Amino acid sequence: MSSPYLTALATDNFDYVSNPLPNPPWTATGNGLQALDGYCEAGSNGFRENGGEYTGVSTPNDSFCSIIVKSYNQAQTPELYLGVRMNESEQFSGYQLGYIGSDIPFTLQNAATDEVLITLPSTTLVEGDVLTLAVVGYTLYVIYNGTIIGSVVDTDEAFSSGPTLLYMSPGALTDVQISSFSMGSASNTPPTPPPSGGVFLGSVVVVSDAPSGASNPFLGTVTVIDSAPSGVPNPYLGKVVSGSAPSGVPNPTLGNVVVIASKPAEAPDVFLGIVEESS
Repeated sequence: MSSPYLTALATDNFDYVSNPLPNPPWTATGNGLQALDGYCEAGSNGFRENGGEYTGVSTPNDSFCSIIVKSYNQAQTPELYLGVRMNESEQFSGYQLGYIGSDIPFTLQNAATDEVLITLPSTTLVEGDVLTLAVVGYTLYVIYNGTIIGSVVDTDEAFSSGPTLLYMSPGALTDVQISSFSMGSASNTPPTPPPSGGVFLGSVVVVSDAPSGASNPFLGTVTVIDSAPSGVPNPYLGKVVSGSAPSGVPNPTLGNVVVIASKPAEAPDVFLGIVEESS
């Protein structure tokens, strides 16, 4: 069975300090979660409920969430769950994948009815492992380090949409830690490729001349398009001057860009050089 195509819409690497996680983009459930400058752990210990639904972006009906494990204490067997199609006002909703140590199978369940949809052989989670839960239509996929380890169909119409979830219940705060969380869209159809004529590079601001003292190299040819392709990141690249290749200078085709009026407030003020716009 082929894995669904996953397109990330948001990622949190927890490279800040916050207890609970900031809202937006997180909505706390139970005692919430906390970020500790590079990883996430529960907001409270003692095997209490600690969760967060990612509500910072609109979640597609067909969605996924994925984590990278920083640490997991097998001796203490803390609870670790991922969820899709959650109800923002109800923690026990949606579809939830649970892990409670290497001696207990993974369980994927309908959290509202507690029906276990599938049990899967467990594994010993270690640092760097990637665990993903995805749903496309009525089919749920459990993906471990890039490989589908189980899938099941559930036709419960109560769960057709909703945000994604990260949940932990440890004895001690350090028993389970996550270094990254991502969520986005899932599909059995490949993403739409960039328009023909080159890859999509990002956004630029066109200026009249190079800043005083800045070098002004010729970069190559770009094609200006209206917007980034669907599902493709749109980084801000910097400022460019529109011109032609000097005589004898190579003129490679770089790809597609979007021209914007001004740089984003948080972006560095970078000058790139000269580009030639392709018709």
